[in-house]
Amino acid sequence: PHVVGAGCTMISTEMNTFTKSLSVVGTSAITTAFIDSWTFDSSINHPTPVLRQFLLTAAQTELAKEKNKIKNPEKILNAVVRQLSYSRSNRSMEFQTMFGLFLWCTGCQRQTIEALHQCGLSISYAGVCTALAHLATQCLALAVFIGALMHVFCYDNVNISTSDFVEQRGSDTPAKVTSGTFAVLYPVRNGVPEHMLIAPILTRYRTAPQLDFNRDLRPSLEQRKSFHSQLKIIISKVLFDYCDKFDSDLCEHQSLQHKSRRRIPDEYITLCFPIPVSTIPEATTKDNIRFHDHVYLVKLGRNISTLSTRQVFQLGFGLFHACQTLVWALLHNHRGVVSQVGSLAYFFELMDKTRLGSAKPDYHTLLYALTQIFDGLILNAWRQECGYSSLEEFASSKPNPTQILDLSEKILNNYAVPLEQPFAPWKFRLGGKAKAAETEEADAEDEEDNNTSTDPCSIEDYAY
Repeated sequence: PHVVGAGCTMISTEMNTFTKSLSVVGTSAITTAFIDSWTFDSSINHPTPVLRQFLLTAAQTELAKEKNKIKNPEKILNAVVRQLSYSRSNRSMEFQTMFGLFLWCTGCQRQTIEALHQCGLSISYAGVCTALAHLATQCLALAVFIGALMHVFCYDNVNISTSDFVEQRGSDTPAKVTSGTFAVLYPVRNGVPEHMLIAPILTRYRTAPQLDFNRDLRPSLEQRKSFHSQLKIIISKVLFDYCDKFDSDLCEHQSLQHKSRRRIPDEYITLCFPIPVSTIPEATTKDNIRFHDHVYLVKLGRNISTLSTRQVFQLGFGLFHACQTLVWALLHNHRGVVSQVGSLAYFFELMDKTRLGSAKPDYHTLLYALTQIFDGLILNAWRQECGYSSLEEFASSKPNPTQILDLSEKILNNYAVPLEQPFAPWKFRLGGKAKAAETEEADAEDEEDNNTSTDPCSIEDYAY
């Protein structure tokens, strides 16, 4: 009894110190900065050696302690100690609040959160909602600050479905699906305000000459060679993705990795500042303008005079919608019919993806199907060009990176380049022999500027 009493006294002293270290003054103390810096293990500033030793003895046998090198009860012990601390004081809810937010973000039902609250692993569902409200207020305040600086303003539509068990209240019943718009602000990295002045842009717009292909649109020789290199890497990646017989050292070889261009620092993380969802849709031009006004005048508190003339905006390129339009254009131009071998309709029927036959099918489904078709064609090209009866036999021959790149280039030239059209080459269609001579002269100038390069010149045949 004396030993038990002494142990209880020591554990009680440890838990008093530990509980105080995890005490927070309500869920409002959980800020965005706190979330960014919090980790599961870093919050144990005051260990409880005696308690943990008792728990470790209960959680692990002596045999497992000696021989089991995979299973480690440390994280379980950390969670148990936090449960005990929360039971000791309802202010010791640092871990419980973070875990409750995690449960909400991953879509756990209210009953699940309440059940885990009773187990001491989470705060109550009402507490989670309160913490979310405080965090939303802080996020909006950060967005207001970023909105006064140079930033990128992005938004897209969002559809929110209500539960099937929503009470029917006549005309006041919420719609089954509520449409709205969700916006995010991104601070501009290395932005220069003078580059966004509207007056020089308008002056340049009024005085700019017509676009010249060689001067304004045509990639430089360095860019084309970089693009050529990236294409070879893509073709080699298809081989490694679908044939696991190749050595990991070969797959991870430096020469078989994509080359970075304008690489940002490894530790850099793009910051994003969301704006609360608005029920204003983005379907029409009028609704887009209404949404702009709602965000900048109501949420961000900007000046109405500059916003009314849209002086705060410089339109940017929507990469997602550009890719969406591209895949729909590919479908429109290469759909064909089922009886036409090699057409997209033929492959869709082969893959049992008949829903892609509509004019504008689901973007993600279409993109995934096109990727599957591309990978299949490239993989078949590898079977034809590897020089062995199977890809497994080719892998067992231990090819080196140079051989892989050489075969990738061969596949690129023979299988992944558009066939010659039954009409005049593009150089002559763009303006006759004079335009062709001008283009060849520009090629020669590029070659002089890059005379140290060893990449093949054949890339110009398909760089367009």
